[in-house]
Amino acid sequence: MGSRQLTSLGLGLFMAGIILSVAYLPQFAVVIFVSLVLNLLLSGLVDRMEARVPRLLAAFSVLFCFVLLMVVVFVILYATVVPMGQDFVNKLPQMVASFMALPWVKEMPIFGEEINTAWTQLTKFSVGFMSSSLSMLVSAFSRVIDIVLILLSTYYLLAEGAKIKGWLVSLFAADQQGRITALLENILQSLRVFIISQIKICLLMGAVVYSYFAYRDLPYGPVFAVFSGVCEFFPLVGPVIASCFASLIMVTVSPVIGFHTIIFFLFVTQLNHNLIYPSLVGHSLRLHPLAIILGLTLAGELIGPLGMFLAVPTMVTLRLVVEDIHRAFVENETNE
Repeated sequence: MGSRQLTSLGLGLFMAGIILSVAYLPQFAVVIFVSLVLNLLLSGLVDRMEARVPRLLAAFSVLFCFVLLMVVVFVILYATVVPMGQDFVNKLPQMVASFMALPWVKEMPIFGEEINTAWTQLTKFSVGFMSSSLSMLVSAFSRVIDIVLILLSTYYLLAEGAKIKGWLVSLFAADQQGRITALLENILQSLRVFIISQIKICLLMGAVVYSYFAYRDLPYGPVFAVFSGVCEFFPLVGPVIASCFASLIMVTVSPVIGFHTIIFFLFVTQLNHNLIYPSLVGHSLRLHPLAIILGLTLAGELIGPLGMFLAVPTMVTLRLVVEDIHRAFVENETNE
């Protein structure tokens, strides 16, 4: 077996390791993924500071400032959004009863049971999704050992990422190291584009939703803003869930307001999918929408919200690995 085939075999084992770690070691996968995300977000700042101070000090300074910023953001959210979210969940049964008591809902006996069932399922799923997502985030960062592992891993990735990548490349045959280097660069670049773009879209959609609720003087604006922003991390599926849930809740305030909210979310969703998302992400992911939907659904069924959170980055990585193996196979067949 030649070096090209051995390299492909190693990449196949790497791909299997990614799938198994996400499926059976989700907490470990979260530590690695969050560390990688922080490295991709902060490495540019460290590179610029390295021209003035040693890289170890630059990595520590940037990471320390980022942690302080996140603590401030978490305290603000915990003091404002969390109490409002608890109040929202407590009043949700009353909102459901108000919706079912609407005259136009009562006048549809044929569809009444179906509407009631659909509403109940959507409400249960949305609240469960929100609660599970918050629980996932809290559990991921509330354990001291996880925080220490994430911060240490991020620090060493920022400080010695080039050495770590060089060591990984050196594990392969000399004539295949260029191939592995290019593959790692493609994976990191694709993940960087996806993560940074998703954060921008998350913040943008949260600000837009909050502005709409504040302008219309509607209740629970911060809750729906945070919920809509978080849902943007789950492409295609998340925005639809957030839009439907918020629109139906606003129907209980007023059918007219509910109709306006539906129009608002339709406009924002179409603008996002057809203009904002393509301009930020472009075609770098090269994942078919159906593949994203199936991947999110399968990961959600197997692992829950954590699996949905890791699904797209995992699929991007696997696509690049599979393409590399296929390209090497074709080149090998051509040479023979």
